[in-house]
This record gives sequence, structure tokens and C-alpha cells, in this order.
Amino acid sequence: MEKKVRNFEIEKDLDWTYGIEIKILREELDRLEKKGATHIEIEPYSYYDSACIDIFAYANRIETDEEFKERIEKEQERQKAIEEREIEQLKKLQEKHQS
Repeated sequence: MEKKVRNFEIEKDLDWTYGIEIKILREELDRLEKKGATHIEIEPYSYYDSACIDIFAYANRIETDEEFKERIEKEQERQKAIEEREIEQLKKLQEKHQS
């Protein structure tokens, strides 16, 4: 496996929903950029029939060695859990058909 370009969340729920002064928005964007943010995502959704949005800042970059290692380990754990469930299901089917 090779390293991937991924989105890493920098900050959650930026509160720009009801408007923000341009000066403050520029300051916020500068602050986020200093933290490594490269993208802002705005996700619309409904809540009790009201239109809402969530705003997130992300760094779109190649994962570090540590992040790569962590992703591979998590994928291996998921794969092992899947295999264990499949083996358990196979055992149950074998028991069922042997009875």
C-alpha cells in the first residue's frame, strides 16, 4: 500500500451560519490556514424541517508516516474482525447442517 492524499479535519462547526463580517471571515481563514487548513466544506442538512449547514475546515495533504501506519493497522483490524465473523458464521452453518 502507498500513502494517500486525505482530508484531515482541522476544526469543527465553524459558526458562520448566520453571517460573518468580511474582516472577521478573513481573520478566521488566516487563522485556519496557519493551522494547516487547505479547504472549507459546507454540508447542508435538514433539522426539524429547517435548513441548516455544518462548516468544517480540512487539510488536504499526503498522510504522514504515522498516519499511514495507523490507517494500515485499523484496516488490518477491520479485516481481522470481518474474517472472525465469517468464521463464526461458517461454524454455525456447519453445526446446523451436521445436525
